[in-house]
Amino acid sequence: MSEITDDLFDAFRNVYLALESLLNRLQPRTPGEREGPWLRRALTLVHETAGLETYLAAPADDPVQATYDELWTEVRNSVFHAKDPLRSFLPQDLARRARVADAKDRYVRLYLDLAYRESGSRFPAGGVRISSYAARVAGDAMTSGCQIAFQADPSREDPPGGLSLDRPDITVLPADPALDPRGDSFSALIARTPVRDIPGSGVVGRVFMFTADGQPAFARSLDGRLDLAGFDVCELFLTFRVTGHQARKALYAT
Repeated sequence: MSEITDDLFDAFRNVYLALESLLNRLQPRTPGEREGPWLRRALTLVHETAGLETYLAAPADDPVQATYDELWTEVRNSVFHAKDPLRSFLPQDLARRARVADAKDRYVRLYLDLAYRESGSRFPAGGVRISSYAARVAGDAMTSGCQIAFQADPSREDPPGGLSLDRPDITVLPADPALDPRGDSFSALIARTPVRDIPGSGVVGRVFMFTADGQPAFARSLDGRLDLAGFDVCELFLTFRVTGHQARKALYAT
C-alpha cells in the first residue's frame, strides 16, 4: 500500500502501520498497556538484536530513545493527527515533506530488514541511481533560462495552435533559480510578482514552464481556478529532480 499510493503522507502511514504490526508480532502489546510504552519496549527488543543506530538520520547516545522520539513523537503523531495545529504536519510544507520522506525511507529499510529476519520475506531491490551532483547538473541544464507562465483556464487540453509565450491568454512571470529544502539533487524555479502588476483577470488555472527558446516544457492544471483578488503577491514555485530507476518509490503527486 505504501508503494502504490501517490500521496507521501499516506505512504508514511502505511509504512508505520506495517512496522507497528511486525513489532507487535515480535513483542506483543499486553492488555491495558499504553501504546507509547509498548512501542519503546518493542524498539528496545529490536535494538538488542538488530541495532537501531543503522536507521537513524544521525548518531545518538540512546538509539532506542532517538528512534522513539522521531518515529512516534515527531513524525508519526504529526502525520496521523490534526488536533494541535502547531505540531501537525501540512502536506504542502516542503520542509515537513522532506522530513517525512527521509523518515519513510529509513523506516522502510527497518521494516524490510525485520520482515526478512522474521519470515524470510525479501522484497525485490535494485535499480540504477545517479549521484546528487549529476542529478543537479542535469536539472540545472534543463531549467536554465526557463520562464514560468499561467492561464486562467484549468483545462488539461492544449488550446488550438498549441502553447506559446505570445498567446494573449497566457501570462508570463519573471522566473529565477531557487533552492529546494529537500537537497542539492533538486532544481527549482520561482516566479514572484505583485498581484497588482499582473495583467488580465488575475486567475490561475494552469501553470506552465517554457524553455529558454520559448518551447513548452511543463504544464500542470490546478483542477480549478485560483482567484488572486485580495492577495498581495503571486508566487509560483516549480521544482524538478532527475533520477535513475529506483527500487523504492520516492516521487509523489501530493
